[in-house]
Amino acid sequence: MGRVGKRGKYLIYIVALATLAVLLYIRLRSPVEGFQAVPEEQAVYTNTTTPMKVFLYADKMKPTAKALTASLRKHKYSYEVLGLGKPWEGWIARTKTYLAAIQAYKAEKGPDAVALYIDAYDVICIMDSDKFFQAYQDREREMPVIFGAEQNCHTEMCNKKILDWYDYNEIEGGKAAVESQMNTWGDSGEHLWSRDRPAFTNNGTIMGTAEGLEFLFTEILKTGIPDDQVAAGHVIAANFDKFDIDFEENLFRNRFRHLEKRDDENGVDGPGFLHFHAMKTDQQQAEVLERFKSYE
Repeated sequence: MGRVGKRGKYLIYIVALATLAVLLYIRLRSPVEGFQAVPEEQAVYTNTTTPMKVFLYADKMKPTAKALTASLRKHKYSYEVLGLGKPWEGWIARTKTYLAAIQAYKAEKGPDAVALYIDAYDVICIMDSDKFFQAYQDREREMPVIFGAEQNCHTEMCNKKILDWYDYNEIEGGKAAVESQMNTWGDSGEHLWSRDRPAFTNNGTIMGTAEGLEFLFTEILKTGIPDDQVAAGHVIAANFDKFDIDFEENLFRNRFRHLEKRDDENGVDGPGFLHFHAMKTDQQQAEVLERFKSYE
């Protein structure tokens, strides 16, 4: 058959190396175990007109996360998506990621820099960043960290001692006024439902100073409790002077049973962020995406 000349050998080597390079490139660009390693959306987005930053955690960019980041860009927020391409390892791991992110932000912007931590898969932004930041500055109370408020207190997720916050901070009517409009539910009435106004804290809507948020996440991890909302309840109950509850819904609204659009959800008068809970399945994702359309 004849021998291959030196030039032919070099060509074979070059073709083989090029093939290996293409295969390696395809492998690196492909999602690993179902996770989207290179999302279409920007994982980090900066708008120089806003003095605050939004953090959200998403192992992959579900449609609702794409809708959220699109709404953040539309309303002129800076944001960073944490956890992309990494397997979900639980609430403690997420809190550690939150802590590292706020420590980096604090080192860059200073202890008084403002940040938001919101859930990625069931939240939509409906207010421009300048109006939202003004609402934050105009708040009645000046604790370092603010929690969005929810109506539901499920005993597995909620610390009822949080109601003592209303006495400690001399909110009109105090704890008694909150309890007077409370319903119970569950087989033995073990859960609470705040009828007239949201009363309990929700970990899917949090904002505050970098220093205040660093303290929160550090203390949550110190509890050793695997659920971050349960852990946060203990931290709040031990530090009523450091945490505010946005029960007036000036900043956030957490939606459970009443899901239809309200008159003040217009990007001007009411809250800036809406949180529709537990939208995990494909059907729930489709439902919440339909609700998001009302705010476009």
